[in-house]
Amino acid sequence: MTKYMDDLSKIQREYFDLISDFNISEIEIDFYSKAVALVDKCEAFWLSKKQQLSLILDDLTKDKKCFLLSGAIYLDVKENGHYTFGALGDMNILNDPIIRMRGFFASGIDGINEHTISYFRDAYMDTIDILKNYSEEFIFISVDILFDLFQKDNMKLINKAYWDIISKLLNKEIDSLEIMKNTFSSIDEIEKCMSKKALDTLIFSDAYDIELSLNMRLNKYFNDSQLPLSFSIKNEIEMFYFATFSQIQQTLDIVFKCLQFNLIPFIRFDVTFRYFTLIGGAFSNDKTLKELLNYSVIGYIFSEYVDIDRIYENDFESFYSKCKREHFTEKVYNRIIQGNKDAWSFHIGDIINIIKETLYNIEGWEV
Repeated sequence: MTKYMDDLSKIQREYFDLISDFNISEIEIDFYSKAVALVDKCEAFWLSKKQQLSLILDDLTKDKKCFLLSGAIYLDVKENGHYTFGALGDMNILNDPIIRMRGFFASGIDGINEHTISYFRDAYMDTIDILKNYSEEFIFISVDILFDLFQKDNMKLINKAYWDIISKLLNKEIDSLEIMKNTFSSIDEIEKCMSKKALDTLIFSDAYDIELSLNMRLNKYFNDSQLPLSFSIKNEIEMFYFATFSQIQQTLDIVFKCLQFNLIPFIRFDVTFRYFTLIGGAFSNDKTLKELLNYSVIGYIFSEYVDIDRIYENDFESFYSKCKREHFTEKVYNRIIQGNKDAWSFHIGDIINIIKETLYNIEGWEV
């Protein structure tokens, strides 16, 4: 283990050296070519480490609970994102944010705007901040690149899983868009086939979608999404397919990555988490996925529902060390699964109380 930790530390230093000479102050000057060049450099770097990192990850996750930041490109230390993420599990892995920004440049230079530049700057500065100040607490690895190497045909898995999920949601056996279009003539017909629980999950933009009809949610999604100008879907059933496939594909991508490398996803975005629980429910007989979901529920509720202002008042290094030393996440997990229960069978308030009680005992805080 010591050898691997030394190897990981060396890789982190090399990664820092690689990206630290990027001049962020001149980012507006020829931004597109400079940013793409940096992404290419990072991709080449992680590809050169692929065999070594595969062995390291395999060894680390055998006896450690390793959380992966998922559904977000960067951690956001400026907003204290490192506190909640750092408290979870035994190790905390960040999927290289710079590599994950590649999708922002897919439309070429014409697709670049002020938002893209600002977001890239924030992701880059957050990465530098962590490498400078928290290199022992957080590990950068491009899980995307390793996953692509292992799962070259993962789209087949995603397609099959998608239709399995849709069939359960609609209570009908459907395995293609053509069958769906022949079965339903409108979004209203689809909505009538779905339970309230299923409808509460299919929110495409934010939690307020629950108050809208499925048709209104879809229109909002397509109006708000930054899709290419040439992109147009007229058919309602195709709109439903595109929106649900897009969301489920992103979530399945997270699930497959984590299952491949025995990682636990840390999800803090409501929409992504709802789809994650939907997938977990669709494959509830999978024990590995069940355990992964239990841990992920703990992380999500901790970050979204527990009043953490008190946490920020504490020195991060001390807070982090106590959570690791006392196995905070494991203690919460063990309390939740007593009596063969699952995290999603609890009321959120009960899990919040378990998290708070465990954390306060570990940190020695008064209730």
